[in-house]
Amino acid sequence: MPDGTYQRIMGGAMSTMMDGITSQITAMPLAPFLRSAGLPAADTARMGKATLKQVMEIVDPAYDQRMRVMMPVMMREMGRVMSQVEPQMRDGLAHAYAAHFTSAQLRDIDRFFNTPSGGAFASQNMTIASDPAVVRTLTAFMPTLVQALPGIMQKTQAAVADLPKAKTPQTLSDADRQKLGRLLGTYIGRAPQMGAPAPAAPAAPAGPDRAVAPVGNIAALFGPDAYPPAAMRAESQGRVVANLGIDPAGKAFACTIAVSSGSSVLDARTCEIAIATMRFTPATDHKARPIAGTYQLPVRWVLPADAGPERASAAPTPVGS
Repeated sequence: MPDGTYQRIMGGAMSTMMDGITSQITAMPLAPFLRSAGLPAADTARMGKATLKQVMEIVDPAYDQRMRVMMPVMMREMGRVMSQVEPQMRDGLAHAYAAHFTSAQLRDIDRFFNTPSGGAFASQNMTIASDPAVVRTLTAFMPTLVQALPGIMQKTQAAVADLPKAKTPQTLSDADRQKLGRLLGTYIGRAPQMGAPAPAAPAAPAGPDRAVAPVGNIAALFGPDAYPPAAMRAESQGRVVANLGIDPAGKAFACTIAVSSGSSVLDARTCEIAIATMRFTPATDHKARPIAGTYQLPVRWVLPADAGPERASAAPTPVGS
């Protein structure tokens, strides 16, 4: 395994192969893949023979050129990274050979490797798979593999059909959302139910005619009883700014922390209260129809001067401002 083996493997031939594979995959119709991934047949039927390439050419007019430029760079840089592991790979190969061959066989192999033919074979043994002849064969086979992928995906899904279904924002428990909030610095609310698509409307001016507005006294929702006991014990306080997503019914369905208090407990609690209890006058469009909007919620959590871990009953006074 000569120095630079991985760099040669990931070089020109591999880059050309990956470019060909990507081109063939993106040229396949999207509908079979999406059906095998669980999208209802009624939805995929409307797609006809649309391909990912056609979609990307609209979203990114430079898609083809971007992929042609990116792929060689990606392969080259991956080769450089992989080159760092070559010494460890040599050691791993030595142990593998020792485990799979007897001493007598290893001596025979060593004698062969020390001949001109054996040395040439040993130096190219790993890189020969990236030879253009091999790459052409693999590339020619790709359409067969791509066509088989939907069936493969269906079989893999059938294999896990008896497992519990993954949770969605609608089925997450409050405890689940609290855990996600602590991990991600955001609060996952229940996504609004989406109805049938509305009929096309005339073009409207950019932005809603009326912005989202809170209903009631925000500060009252963040009163002393709302202060998290864990934050009180840790003497945590600070200012949180949360960005809320508000649905057309005036309920918050998403919460992202824009400015953290420095305490994940206080940040998560801010989002929990906003999602669970706050109500809003929704934004409206130019025809006064309710639409989704956003609201920035600043909350300052303040502990009393004499509150400490030993005085958990002291009433903190967070102030919504």
